[in-house]
Formats: sequence, structure tokens, C-alpha cells
Amino acid sequence: MRYVNLIFILLLIGCDSKLIDIKERPSMPEVTEPAKADYARYEAVEKAIEETFAKGSSPLSYVANKNPFSSAIEEYLASLKRSDQDNPLLIPLEKIKLVGILDSEVGKVGVVEALGQIFFVRIGDKIGNADGVIIDITASALLVRETNRDIFGEYHTSIKELRLSREEQS
Repeated sequence: MRYVNLIFILLLIGCDSKLIDIKERPSMPEVTEPAKADYARYEAVEKAIEETFAKGSSPLSYVANKNPFSSAIEEYLASLKRSDQDNPLLIPLEKIKLVGILDSEVGKVGVVEALGQIFFVRIGDKIGNADGVIIDITASALLVRETNRDIFGEYHTSIKELRLSREEQS
């Protein structure tokens, strides 16, 4: 009960004796004539816009040359294939024959025969048509890691070996 009295006292203190009667609203002035518009300014702006676009503006024309949804890895691999097109050793490994191995202070070098020509290869060179890379050169063989992509888009690697024939080993 004490709180109710306190709230009532606060309401009485907060109220002002000068309450406005709803019926005594100030009257709105009567409109006798419409407002004047500055048409000269609007015409000047319109003229400036027309002059701006009359100077030979044209819509943007561009050609998108890159697919934003393509894989960056696939584009990188495609660029590697394009750069290796002049490599004559990008033929099936079955058509490449290991003729010899040269051993020096710098490292081992493989001597291969392909398409009737002799080539010298080292570790890291690309060989074969299945993205093959020479990973090791032993005393009697080249080890080649080939990367194949299956129909599901997964990559599989295999290690193949180019061996010296019995005639070259002697």
C-alpha cells in the first residue's frame, strides 16, 4: 500500500496544471497558392547530364576468359602439359628403351632411345605419356613415377622401371 501512495504522489507532482485542451488545437494556415519551383535549376542539371553522356560514353564490354568455377590445380596441370609439348619423351614407356647409365661426380644420367634418337635424362625429368617423372637412377634401371587419373577424378600413382637389357649390361 505504501508503494501505491508513493506512485500517486509522484504522479501528482509530475503533472502540470497547464494541460492543453484537445479542442483548442492551433488552426492550420490556409493554402492560397501552390509553392513556386525553380525550373531553371532543374533544366541546368538536366542539360549537364545530357552533355556528360553525349561525349561518347559506351557500356562496358569485356570477355570473361577464365572460368571462376574451374579448379586451380587442374589449370596448373594443364599449363604444365602445354609447356611440355615439345618434349619428345612424352610417349608410352613401352616405346622407350634404356640404353645405358652414366655415373659421374654430379650424379647419374640415364641414356634412353626413343623414336630412333638418343636422349640423356636425369632425376626430375618428365618421361612417358602418363605424367611420368624419373625419381631414381640406379646402376641398371630408371625408376619412373606415373600419375594416372581415373574416371572418378582421383589420382593414382605407380612406380615403373626401365631396365637395361642383358646386352647393354655386359
